[in-house]
Amino acid sequence: MKVISQIVEMIDDELEGAENYALYALKVKADFPKLAQKMNELAGVELQHVRILHSEVEKLIQEYRD
Repeated sequence: MKVISQIVEMIDDELEGAENYALYALKVKADFPKLAQKMNELAGVELQHVRILHSEVEKLIQEYRD
C-alpha cells in the first residue's frame, strides 16, 4: 500500500531527527548541559512520533488483513 510506504518514510525522517538531536546533545553536553538535556527531550519527542506512526501502520496492516 502506498500509504504505508509514505508513513514508513515519515518514520525514517523521525528516526533521523531523533538521532541528530541525540548526537548534538552528546557534542554539547560538557559545555552546555541544559541545552544537551533539551536536545535529548526533543529526541524523545521524535521517538514518540515514531511510536504513533508505527501504531497507525500496524492498524492499516491489520485492516488490510481483515
